[in-house]
Amino acid sequence: MFLTVFGGDRLLHKMSVIGGSFGVKQRGSAVFGPLFAVMLSGTMMALSLTARAQSLVAPDANLALLSAVRVTASQTTPDAVPCGIDLRLLLPVVENRLQGGGLRATKSPDAVVTFSLMTSHDPAGQLCATAAMLGAYQLANYFDEKAGRLKSGYVVLWQRGAQVLSAPADHPHAVERTLARLTDNMLKTRRQQSKIASQVK
Repeated sequence: MFLTVFGGDRLLHKMSVIGGSFGVKQRGSAVFGPLFAVMLSGTMMALSLTARAQSLVAPDANLALLSAVRVTASQTTPDAVPCGIDLRLLLPVVENRLQGGGLRATKSPDAVVTFSLMTSHDPAGQLCATAAMLGAYQLANYFDEKAGRLKSGYVVLWQRGAQVLSAPADHPHAVERTLARLTDNMLKTRRQQSKIASQVK
């Protein structure tokens, strides 16, 4: 048995660039441990954001623009080992699901879907907790007003986090299912944004 708690959606409706001062940036963060109340609070925020998104015209930066992505993963924590987390097995889970949703796999850095897993192991309680974050980013050029010149950075198209808690033996499967659900949620948002874009044209 395992428990998954999903955090708030980070669906951007204006361009934002990691590392730059252009646009508005909303970056989600997932914290593992017993802070379920914080994650639930994020869920309530997501409901509010989703309600507002329904009345918006096509966003400046959105998932509808994606046709091919490169799938990557951040380095895990040392506790991933006793909890059975293996990135080599999880990368194909995300990649295959994205391809099934209509996104081609590519080695180009122009568009990236990446996930990170922060795992904590409690040997005494025989429990593993993982905070998972999955996001889609697109490389773009933007003018940095502070630097006074053109720069390159990644536009944040979508981010979402989830927390899963389970026994060590169940944890690899629990994390796999969590990543699958995050990926499906991203693909659902892409379909919705593609529909909006087609109606605006």
